[in-house]
Amino acid sequence: MLQIVDNPANPVYKLLLVVGKDEAALRTAAWRLTRGNFALQTASLSLPVQKIPVSKPYDAPRWIPTDRPVKLSELIRKDQSLTVTGIWHPPLRVAFRAAPDLFLWDGETIPLHIGYRFPTENWIDENKSWLSMTLNDTFLHNLPVNKQGALETLWHKVGGDARQEKFDMPLEPYMIYGDNQLSLYFNITAKENAPCSVLLNNNIKSRIDEDSWIDLSHTRHFALMPNLSYFVGASFPFTRMADYSETVLLLPEHPTETQVATLLDMAARSGNATGAALNNNRVVMGVPTAGGNLELLRTRDVLAVSGMAQHDFNQALLSSSPFTSHDNTLGVREPTTWQKLQRWLAGDWTSDGVDADRYFSSNESWRG
Repeated sequence: MLQIVDNPANPVYKLLLVVGKDEAALRTAAWRLTRGNFALQTASLSLPVQKIPVSKPYDAPRWIPTDRPVKLSELIRKDQSLTVTGIWHPPLRVAFRAAPDLFLWDGETIPLHIGYRFPTENWIDENKSWLSMTLNDTFLHNLPVNKQGALETLWHKVGGDARQEKFDMPLEPYMIYGDNQLSLYFNITAKENAPCSVLLNNNIKSRIDEDSWIDLSHTRHFALMPNLSYFVGASFPFTRMADYSETVLLLPEHPTETQVATLLDMAARSGNATGAALNNNRVVMGVPTAGGNLELLRTRDVLAVSGMAQHDFNQALLSSSPFTSHDNTLGVREPTTWQKLQRWLAGDWTSDGVDADRYFSSNESWRG
């Protein structure tokens, strides 16, 4: 059930109640709250238990699809348009997010197809007007009004149509980040003998074709983990399943208020990065020693929030890991000969536990 009631401590304010008689009912209420689309003046809503959809890998609503070409018209906001008016205008900005672990082999590129149209006014200097393209503040290309070949130029001089109006641009893989912004600007230049009045002409329109697209369908998902920059930018790899259906959120048995707040903040950051709520996560208090919760820890990714004061929790959490916890410091275990051999066979030739252990022991306030 969802219900808005007066705050008993101060009736000026309201409280939103998310209520369920069991876990399934509570999850249903929370899931329905994230869906929105409530009728006006809805003060309460009773809900039957529903089966909450489970995410598929990399299906985050805010991540650009990688299984097909994506039209630029799909990526712009509802209040945006691919058409601009006048000589001077703000750049057309197309923002999109991508999964952090996209990978291409050397020599492979990401195709970008741009269809565009300049105005046909006769006072425009077509030789000095361009469509300027940048991606993440990196210059890509100046696209001309007309085709640039010798035959096309001659054809244009005798009155033929030599407009270019489309261009295919290969993008290098390193140019695509987690957060991206493609900027398109119609740099229109008037002829020297053009009247001044045309400079204020807002009737001319320049536009990007709605069928323009970017295609990431040839990319693969591959990355060396762990990578904290992926986690900071997109809560990855946990957001591989945007609803955290393959993640356990682990807290000490008696978490502090700060730790609970930190967990909620991380959940909010994840939702902001993916556009999806954490509908299918599991929260576990303390390190389980048996039962279903222990099986969850063995089969799912684990995102733990702790503090150095929780010695027993940290030691149990790190007991099978390369790390150790002692008093208020972390350390790195000396790997066995078999573990060293496994790392070498896996191609991990640069691991240096001694340097990492020295870093932990010499820095009271450390960052990963």
